[in-house]
Amino acid sequence: MNNDLRLQIAKYLTGPLKFKEMNFTLESREFLLEKIDFTSKLLNNKFKNRPTLEELKQKNIIKNELIHSELKNKVHDILVLKENKKKKNPCVAPSISNLVKKMDFEYKKILIIHKLNIKRKK
Repeated sequence: MNNDLRLQIAKYLTGPLKFKEMNFTLESREFLLEKIDFTSKLLNNKFKNRPTLEELKQKNIIKNELIHSELKNKVHDILVLKENKKKKNPCVAPSISNLVKKMDFEYKKILIIHKLNIKRKK
């Protein structure tokens, strides 16, 4: 048993700690009220310190924008490398350019939604 809990129990007892007295103290109204009060204070502090839903959405939008920009840069680098190596190879370039177009569209869509503060339906 935790020392703090024993000290709290000892406050309410007059004599030495016995098993029956400890059970009685643990089940006493005063001790339960103190426990409920402590738990409610702890939960209130946790709720005050946690981030709001808007902050979490903002962080997620920024994270998505960073991921899209990194992917866009990687695809651009791949396109430049492929173009320098094989200038007229139609097999690789169209598939990568289609991917870049899709990513660019998604990236612009996220930016517009973020700027207009539109809530998406899920």
